[in-house]
Amino acid sequence: MALILNAKYAEHKGGYKIFLTLNTGDSVLTDLEDAIKKDSRKIFIPLRDSEYFITFKVRLNTIT
Repeated sequence: MALILNAKYAEHKGGYKIFLTLNTGDSVLTDLEDAIKKDSRKIFIPLRDSEYFITFKVRLNTIT
């Protein structure tokens, strides 16, 4: 059975970087800038505004 990774904690670390703590106890620093700026889907357009981006929360085991 595959392990599903869930976000338990998230902290903004500047720009589009988020420090995540996962349900496994592991932590990772991820930079979402390329994913957000290069993806043409409409869902990513609001996230390009850095002031909006930093309002993320952990909900239902993911960042929203």
